[in-house]
Amino acid sequence: MESIDFLNEEVTSKVTTDTPKHSTQSQTSKREGPSVLIVGAGVAGLFLAILLERVGIYQVYERAKEVKSLSATLTPQGAIMSLNVGAIPALEQMGLCEDLWKVSLDSGGRFKIYDSDLSLLYSLNTSIEYV
Repeated sequence: MESIDFLNEEVTSKVTTDTPKHSTQSQTSKREGPSVLIVGAGVAGLFLAILLERVGIYQVYERAKEVKSLSATLTPQGAIMSLNVGAIPALEQMGLCEDLWKVSLDSGGRFKIYDSDLSLLYSLNTSIEYV
């Protein structure tokens, strides 16, 4: 099986990119007890993996041969997302805000589409004006 390191130095877990023949305890787990299998290394799968990493009870399986971080070249695997204010507490709890802000752009009430060089391609005003 091929494994790929992901995220940053704080999270040293692996994403396995091959279909498992059987379910196993995470290789990074130091404790005995429950184990959580996360299938898919999209945004939700990786967020859950970060939270469960703290107690060492997960293993992530992803079909794609390559999983890229938010700072890498954008891929269709959840790298492009829109976050609203409700997501901030969860991101803070996971310790991701500082890194996320480095690769994020504030929409300022507009829906914006950028190319891979972060040059603006399209903008749509989504703010609501109250009279």
